[in-house]
Amino acid sequence: MLIGKMLQTEFAPPERLCREAVLKQYQQILSDDNLKLIYDYSSDLIIVTNEYRQTIFANRTLLNFLQKEDLKEIVGLRPGEILGCGGVNESTGGCGTSRVCKVCGALKAVLEASYGNTTIGECCIQTKDGKTSYNFRVWAAKPWENRDYTLLIIRDIADEKFRNAMEQAFFHDLTNTASDMKGLLDLIDSPDTYRKYAPMLSGVSRELLNEINGQRDLRYAEEGTIMIHKSPVNALELLNEFIDLYRNQEITRGINLVVSEDSEPVSFSSDERLLARVIENMLKNAIEASAKGQTVTAACRKHRGYVVFSIHNPNVMTEKVQLNIFKRAFSTKSQGRGWGTYSMKLLTENYLDGKIEFRSTEESGTTFFAKYPLS
Repeated sequence: MLIGKMLQTEFAPPERLCREAVLKQYQQILSDDNLKLIYDYSSDLIIVTNEYRQTIFANRTLLNFLQKEDLKEIVGLRPGEILGCGGVNESTGGCGTSRVCKVCGALKAVLEASYGNTTIGECCIQTKDGKTSYNFRVWAAKPWENRDYTLLIIRDIADEKFRNAMEQAFFHDLTNTASDMKGLLDLIDSPDTYRKYAPMLSGVSRELLNEINGQRDLRYAEEGTIMIHKSPVNALELLNEFIDLYRNQEITRGINLVVSEDSEPVSFSSDERLLARVIENMLKNAIEASAKGQTVTAACRKHRGYVVFSIHNPNVMTEKVQLNIFKRAFSTKSQGRGWGTYSMKLLTENYLDGKIEFRSTEESGTTFFAKYPLS
């Protein structure tokens, strides 16, 4: 018996078998002892789904990953539901049926496998509470000739993604920053030229340290070992500090950086180092999304017990970017990037008691908002 026919899906079909029918498939596949033995010795997570993307088998590795004892606890669920994906929308039919599922590489691999193709996709899963992110590579295939079942082999590639990011940071970003520093040092041949270039040299040195410390803080934040040290912060002073810093950077050449005139010098308590990391990434993303002649506007205001930082640029993000924007390791730039917006959300919502969101439309451009409690 099928259920879910009347749900208004936004992507993949919502229909699924009733639990009694799924349990029959589960008992059938469990009768293959050799299959279960082989899969239980795999270090990858393994799921077998029926034609409605419902789980009818999972290996012991996956159960250990989920900290579950009995396979029956997840039989009938779809992969995203098992893994706690925050994109699951029950009102549209669960895993695979919501708007955000359009950009899920794992789902695309499963759907492609339904045509008999062996496919590979990648996905980033953020849990509903926003506290955990996973990066998975998924192989999908239909190895059974007489059964409409799909085999999913799921590998955790979080360390691979982080390693790529570290390599990108040290081999690209740090190299560029160090090159800027060397170029300035080469220009200094007298006390007069030192005085002229000293502020720029100080800014580049700070950027170099920020790149290194940013990677360290991100790793500690993901591990849950980062230490929080709160102190008084003046929101307007913090904004002006970064605006002044980036006015002298190569990436802002031709781009206007302004602080909105209605910004307020709001005082509040926070971890200034981590907060600065968030505000800098917001500003940096807006600059990178802008073209010469355009203006990036920063602001800070008090609103209903919160201080709200906002960074605006006049361009709109594509739907694909909007659906992926806070996902771990997603980037519109080169491989190994994509940690800026992810770290903004991770630090703000997991450590600074705040909330981060954005609006992006053709009419008004893109604005990121980060709000933090005043007390």
